[in-house]
Amino acid sequence: MLRLVIGRAGSGKSELVMKTVEKLTGEGKRCLIVVPEQASFFFERSLALRLKGEPASLAEVKNFKRLCRDIFNERGGGAKRLISDPLRAVLLRRAVHSLKDEIVFYRRHKNDAAFYTLAADVINELKNGGVTCGALLDAAAKAKSPLSEAKMRELSLIWATYEKIIADSFQDGADELTHAAELCGECSFFKGKTVFFDGFTGFTEPEFKMLGGIISSADEVYCTFCCDDIYSDADDSFSFVRKNARRLSALAKKRGSEVYITNSLTTLYRFKAEGLKAAESFFGDGRDLSSSHDGVFLIKGGDLYSEAEQVADEITALVREEGYDYSDIAVIARDTERYRFAVKRTFSLYGIPLFFDENDNMLGTPVIKFFLGALALSDGITT
Repeated sequence: MLRLVIGRAGSGKSELVMKTVEKLTGEGKRCLIVVPEQASFFFERSLALRLKGEPASLAEVKNFKRLCRDIFNERGGGAKRLISDPLRAVLLRRAVHSLKDEIVFYRRHKNDAAFYTLAADVINELKNGGVTCGALLDAAAKAKSPLSEAKMRELSLIWATYEKIIADSFQDGADELTHAAELCGECSFFKGKTVFFDGFTGFTEPEFKMLGGIISSADEVYCTFCCDDIYSDADDSFSFVRKNARRLSALAKKRGSEVYITNSLTTLYRFKAEGLKAAESFFGDGRDLSSSHDGVFLIKGGDLYSEAEQVADEITALVREEGYDYSDIAVIARDTERYRFAVKRTFSLYGIPLFFDENDNMLGTPVIKFFLGALALSDGITT
C-alpha cells in the first residue's frame, strides 16, 4: 500500500512521519525512513530524542546510497571497487585515447582535463534520466543537425568504451542505484517493514525503479510531497513535485498496490514571522508581495545579471545609508554555480568586497594536473 502525504512547506508532513513511526515502533513494528543525504542527521537526532528502549531499535534512517549497500550485502553485487571522480576522469581519458581516429569532433579536447570532468557529469545525468549509451547512439542517428549527430555519436562511443574498461574491476557510483533496483524485487530487506520517504522533491529513473520494488515488498510505504494538490494543472513552482507524485501513484497502481492520499495538512506551523508567512503564501496561492512584509521583499529580475544588480543596489544602500558593514550581509542562492559569474562581475563593478564560498574542483589543482599530464605521456599505463 502507498500513502502519499501532501502539504505545503511547514504544514507538518515530517511531523506526521515521526508520529507514525512512534506509533508503529511502539506496537513492535519495524520502520525505515529514507531521506536525502543532507537530512540524515536531523532525522537520526529526532528519532533518538523521541524513541527510547526497544522502539529505538526498530527504526532506522537511511539514504539511497546506504540502501544500496544493504541490498548488496544481502544479494551480492557490491564487491567491485567504486570509482572516485579523479579515477573516472583518468578512465574516460583512456577511453578517448583508445578510440583514436574515431573521435573527430572532440579531438581538440583530448588533453583538456576539464573536458573529462564535464563528460563524466553529462554521463551521470544521462544515467539518472534512464538513458543508456545505446539509446544515445540511436538518438544520434535521428538527429537533424550534423553537429548534434557528431556530438551524440562520439559521446556514446566514449561512454561505451568507458563501460568496457570498468566492466571487470570497477563500478560507477551512478550505476549503484540501477543495479540495486534490479535486485530489489528479490530482496527480503524491506519485508515486514513500513518505509517512509521524506524530504524529496522528486526522484531519478533508478530511484523510481527502486521505489517500485520497495512498494511491492514492504508492508506499507509513505511518501511526502510539498504541494497542495497533485492533480492540479497549474504551471508553477510545484509542477515538478506534482508530476513526480502522480508518477509514483501510477507506478504503485501498476504494481497492484492501493494508493491513499492524505492532503488534510492545511495549518502552517513553521513560519512565525509575518514576512515569511507572506513569502510562503506567495508561492502557495499567489499572495501579493509587491510591498514589504516584515522585511521580506520579492524582486523580479529579467536575468541573472539583473538580479545581481538589484542585490548590489540594496547592499550599497544598506552600507551607505543605514550603517551596515559588508560583513553583516550574506547573499544566499539555491544554485551558486549559476550565479557565480554574474555576482562576481557585478559586485566587482560596484566595489563590494565578496567572499564566495565554493568548492574547488580537484582536477583543477596543480598536483592533479601534473599527475594527469604524466599519464598522458605514458603508453599502456594501467590503473
